[in-house]
Amino acid sequence: MKRQLLTSLALLSVAHAEPPPPKAVPVAPAPNAAEIPKAVPVSPAPEPAKQPEPTPAPPSVPVSESAAAPVGAGAPKSERVPAAPLKTAPSPEDVQFDLADALTLQSQWDAAANEYLRFIEQFPASSRVGTAYFRIGEAHQKQGNVNSARLFWGKQLACQQPGPLAGIAAYKLAEFEFQEANYNAALGHYKKALQLIDKPEAKQHLQYFTARCLQLLGRKLEARNAFQPLADEKEIHPYREMSQFQLGLLLDEAGHSNDALARFTLLTETAQTPSIKAESLTRTALLLLKLNDSKKALPALETALSASGTEEWHPLLRLGILQTHAASGQHQKVIETFKSIESQIAQEQLPDVLLLVANAHRQLKQHQEALAVFDKLIELAPKSDPARSCRFDRLICLYNLDTQKLPQEIDAFLADAPSPTDRDNALLMKAEFLRLRGNLTEAAEAYSKAVKSKELKPQRRIDALLRWSECTVRSGNTPQTIEATTQFLASAADHSFAPTALSWRAEANRRSKAFPAAEKDYKLLIEKYPKAEERSSALLQLALLRGEQNDNAGLADLFEKFLKDYPNSPEKAQAHHWIGWAAFEAHDYKKALLHLPEARKLDPEKYQESDSLRLIFCAYNLNDPIGVWKFVEDYLPKGKTKVPADILRWTAQQFIESKTTAKAEPALALLCSGDEAKATDWLVLAQTRIQLNQFDAANAAAEAYLKLVKTPADQALGFIAKSRAELGKGNQSAAQKALEETLRLQPEGRLNAEARLIAGDIQAAKKEWEAAAKLYASVAVFIDDEEITPAALEKAHRAYKEAGKVKEAADTLNRLQSRYPEYARAHLK
Repeated sequence: MKRQLLTSLALLSVAHAEPPPPKAVPVAPAPNAAEIPKAVPVSPAPEPAKQPEPTPAPPSVPVSESAAAPVGAGAPKSERVPAAPLKTAPSPEDVQFDLADALTLQSQWDAAANEYLRFIEQFPASSRVGTAYFRIGEAHQKQGNVNSARLFWGKQLACQQPGPLAGIAAYKLAEFEFQEANYNAALGHYKKALQLIDKPEAKQHLQYFTARCLQLLGRKLEARNAFQPLADEKEIHPYREMSQFQLGLLLDEAGHSNDALARFTLLTETAQTPSIKAESLTRTALLLLKLNDSKKALPALETALSASGTEEWHPLLRLGILQTHAASGQHQKVIETFKSIESQIAQEQLPDVLLLVANAHRQLKQHQEALAVFDKLIELAPKSDPARSCRFDRLICLYNLDTQKLPQEIDAFLADAPSPTDRDNALLMKAEFLRLRGNLTEAAEAYSKAVKSKELKPQRRIDALLRWSECTVRSGNTPQTIEATTQFLASAADHSFAPTALSWRAEANRRSKAFPAAEKDYKLLIEKYPKAEERSSALLQLALLRGEQNDNAGLADLFEKFLKDYPNSPEKAQAHHWIGWAAFEAHDYKKALLHLPEARKLDPEKYQESDSLRLIFCAYNLNDPIGVWKFVEDYLPKGKTKVPADILRWTAQQFIESKTTAKAEPALALLCSGDEAKATDWLVLAQTRIQLNQFDAANAAAEAYLKLVKTPADQALGFIAKSRAELGKGNQSAAQKALEETLRLQPEGRLNAEARLIAGDIQAAKKEWEAAAKLYASVAVFIDDEEITPAALEKAHRAYKEAGKVKEAADTLNRLQSRYPEYARAHLK
C-alpha cells in the first residue's frame, strides 16, 4: 500500500511537470591522431596527417528510443504512463516499472537504478527487462559511473529480450571501446548497432567507425570494402571526405598507387577540410614521384611545398624535389638545390637527402666531395637505410681516390652482411686494389672468395679466375695456382690466356711433384698452341721431366743421383741449385740450406743473388731470426735486390720478443731505409733506440714516423716517442713541447694517460716532486688500466715520498695495494 502511494505521488508530479527535451545519443570524442594508421611509404612516405575523426554524431534518437526520456516523454506505447487515470488498477509489473521511470524523470538516479534492479528481480521474464538494464546503465552514466553503465548495457545486450533500446546500448559501448583502442570489441558493437538502428544518418556514422575499426585491426581489405561505399556516395555526407582519405591511404598501403593517386587527386580539388586538402596535395605529389612521373611530380611537389597547411611535410617535399632532380639526371641541380635548402631540412630527413647529394657528386666524378658527404651520412645515422645503402658507393669513391686503407674499409663492409651483388663487387674491388699494389697473397684470397659466388656473372668469373691464377703464381702459392688455373681452363679453354694458364699449372705441378700432370700440361701446350710464347719453356721443362721417366721421386732425386754419379761435373752448381730450389719450393727448408750455399759457392755469379734470397727465406720459414740476419748481412754487400720488408720486420720483431733489442735495431734500421717501410716500422725503431739509450737516433726515427702518419692517435704515439727521446737527452723543454702535442691530439684515453706519466717524469727530472706526484695521481683518476694505472700510482707514491708528503704517499700506497694487490707485491719492496 505504501509503495502504491509513492508511485501515485510520483506520477502526479510527472503529470504537472514539463517533460525534458529529447537527448541525442552521445558520441565519444574522436580518437587522437596516433590511431590513424600510416600509409605505405612514398619515397619516403609522410606520416598520415593528424586528421580529426568526423565529429557529427548520429541524428538524435527519437524520444521513444532514448533512455533519457522514459515515462510520459516519448517512451514506447507499451511503457508510457497514461495521461488520464486508468479505469483499472495497474499491474504490479507496471507499478514497479513506472516508479523507476518516475524517479528517472526526477533525476533521482541512484533510487531509479535500485527500482529498475528491483523490477528485474521481481519480473525477470518481462519484455521490459532489457529496457530496465539500459536505464540502469544511463543512471550510472549520469552519476559518472561509466564502468557500471557499460556493465548494465552489456547485460542488456546479453539478455533474451534486449528491447528497443539495444541498438543505442550497442552504439554507446562501441564508442567507449573505440576511445580505449579496443577495436575488436568496438567492431562487434558497431556491427550490432548497424543491425538495430535504421536511421540513415546514424548508419553512416556506424559504417564509418566500423571501417575504422577494421583498418586499425589490420584487416585492410575489409576496411577498403567498408570505406568505399561511403567514399563513393554521390550525395554529400559528413563521412564522405574522410572515407575518401582513409580509402586512399589503404590503397597506397596495398600497392595500388594509381588508384590511391586518383583518390588523393580528387581530394585536392574537393576537400573542404584544410588538413585533408593539404595532405592530399602532399600525397599526390609523392605518389607521382613514386610512379616515376618526374614531369608531373616536380610541379606537384613545388605546389604542395607552397600550399598552406603542408608545413609538417616540407621535409618530405624537399626530399621529393631532390629525388626528382636525381631521377632526371640533373646532378648539379641536386647539389645546388641542397645548398639552398640545407638549413630547412629536418633532421630525420637528412640521411635521405645526404644520400642523394653524395650520389650526385659521385655521378659528376667528384669523389672527394662524395666521400665527405657519405662519411657525414654514416656518422649522422649509421643504422639508417641510406647509410646501409651508401656503403658500397663509398668504397667506389675510396677506390677512385686510391686510398691505402681501402682493404680494411672493404673488410668492415663485408662484415656487415651486404647483399650478394655488393659483396661480390667489394671482393673484386679489394682483390684488384691489392693486386695492383703487389699484395698478391691477400689479392689471391679475395679472388678465390669472389669466384665461389653463385651470383657472379660468367664473364666476370672468368676474369676473376685469371687474376686469381696470376696472383697465386706471382706469390708462389703452388696449391692455389693449380686450383685457380684448373677452374679457369675449365671455364674458358679457348681464352687467349689459356696457354699462359697451362704453363702456370704445369710449372705448379712440377713444383708440387705432380710430374704426370705437369707433363700432360706441357704436351698440351706444345701441341695445341704452336705459336704461343710459352711453348719454348714448355719444351725445356718437358725435357727435364722426361729425364726422370715419370719417376715420382721428382726433380730432386734426379739431381741427387746426378751429383752422386758425376761429382766433378761443371753442372754440379746447377744440381745443388735445383736440389736446393726444389727443396725450397717443397718447403723443405733444412734440405735447401744444405744445397743452396753450395750452388752459391760453386757459381757465385749465377746463384749468389737468387740463392741468397732463398737462404733468407729458408731461415725465415724455419723461425731462425739469427740465421735470417746472418744471410742478410752476407747478402747486403753484393745483393741486387732489397731484402723483403716483411722478413726484416719479422726478424726485428723476433729479436724484440726475445729481449735482444740490440739485434733488432740494425734490422729495423735496414727496414726503414727502404721504400717499403711502414710508419709503424719507424715507431718501433724509435722505441727500440730509446730502450738502447740511443736518444738522438730515436728522436730522428720518431720525427720520420710523424711525417708519415695523419690520424691523431698515430701522431700521439709519435710524440710520445719523441718526448721520451728528448727527455732521455735531457732536453726537458723539447720533451714537454712534444708532450703537449700528445695531450692535444688525445684529450682522453690510454695515450693521454701515457702522456701524463711522461709529464710526471719531466717534473721528476726537474725534482718538482709534488707536481710530478699530482700528475701521476691524475692518471689513476680518469683511467683504469691494469698496466698504466698501477704504474701511475706507484710513481705517485714515490714522488709524494720524495716531496715529503707522507700522508699523501701513504694514501696513494693504500689505493695501490687495495686496487692492485698483485702489482703491489711484484713492484713494491
